[in-house]
Amino acid sequence: MAHTGAVERKLRVFISYSRKDSAEFADELLAGLEVAGFAPFLDRHDIAPGEPWESRLGGLIEQSDTVVFVVSPEAVKSDRCVWEVGRAIDLSKRLVPVVFKTVPVHDIPEKLRRFQFVRFDSGSAFARPLSQLAEALGIDLDWIREHTQLGEIARRWEGRARPKSLLLRGEDLDAAKAWIVARKATAPEITDLQRTFIRASEEAEKEAEATQREQLERSRRAAEDVTRLEKEVAALRAARARPTGPSASAKVFISYRREDSKWPARQLYNSFLRHLPHGQVFIDIDSIPPGADFVEILEHQVEECEIVLALIGPGWIGNADPKTGRRRLDNPKDFVRIEICAALSRGISVVPVLLDGTPMPEVDQLPEDMRVLTRKQAEIVAYHTFEMDVNRLMRRLGLSKAKDVTDPNNTD
Repeated sequence: MAHTGAVERKLRVFISYSRKDSAEFADELLAGLEVAGFAPFLDRHDIAPGEPWESRLGGLIEQSDTVVFVVSPEAVKSDRCVWEVGRAIDLSKRLVPVVFKTVPVHDIPEKLRRFQFVRFDSGSAFARPLSQLAEALGIDLDWIREHTQLGEIARRWEGRARPKSLLLRGEDLDAAKAWIVARKATAPEITDLQRTFIRASEEAEKEAEATQREQLERSRRAAEDVTRLEKEVAALRAARARPTGPSASAKVFISYRREDSKWPARQLYNSFLRHLPHGQVFIDIDSIPPGADFVEILEHQVEECEIVLALIGPGWIGNADPKTGRRRLDNPKDFVRIEICAALSRGISVVPVLLDGTPMPEVDQLPEDMRVLTRKQAEIVAYHTFEMDVNRLMRRLGLSKAKDVTDPNNTD
């Protein structure tokens, strides 16, 4: 974790000693470490009967970055001093033993024997071993301080039933993961609690990122819904602004699929030409110049029309592209889909024309942007009753000039 202060805090050093034979030495050591730039502290309180000394001393050790244990005959046989060593090891604190008075090796607690000792009992001046101690304490200062800080935060997190609010996130979490990687072989072990705390922070970070992604996706979908609703409202307003019915010379667009209904489309086109002024009926094979942009022309012509006749034959739904095997209606660039969707989005009247008994498509057979087509009133045109069906269609569309071939008075 990054330290934000302008001045980094001094290394906190807890001095563990026996007051029975090392009090003066401990005071001298305290003063020397202060001069060397550290923040040493020690416990000067006598233990009263019944006092919960473990809690008090444990708190001091938890706050420290390093524990200096003063080896002396009284210290190695003191239950409290030995407990302090054990607590420092349990917390994975850096432990530096210093020998004030010579003690037989077998009397030194086994947990201490594996550490390198700084000897103040060799008869040399106090300054020399003090310098050696200061040098040992100065190794990996930042890493050691971070060990203490992460230990304190992890214990607070554990003591409060592991709330997510105390977990690391962002740059602090990145720094903690880098701290784990940076550990040297000679450094104190990373505790299980520290690892659990950092791992829980990682999991919470991933969960938060997933939640954020989900919220962004919901926002995106909501924005799309708003855009779609705005378009639908605009189309509805445009539809309401149109005349209540098509004029007798309304422009008619014939939408069809060549593989399905090119001959009925041509016959229907010719029939409408006989009753409507020139230029009022549009069909692609006659109305699109060579080299023109097919999609642009189709959308423009649809926009200019008042009525779109969607010819639906037996192969209209399932017609597939022979190259890909994909159903053409599933392709957003399919011309029939472009024509019908352009009309529906603009509020233009779309009339499904079912050829030769073809049933109306089911809703789930159509792409989402075409499904409203199933709610449109359909007309039926069959081969055997073609002229009668077409005239009926024209009358229902309001094209009043259409002739009723079933009318016995019609002699045209």
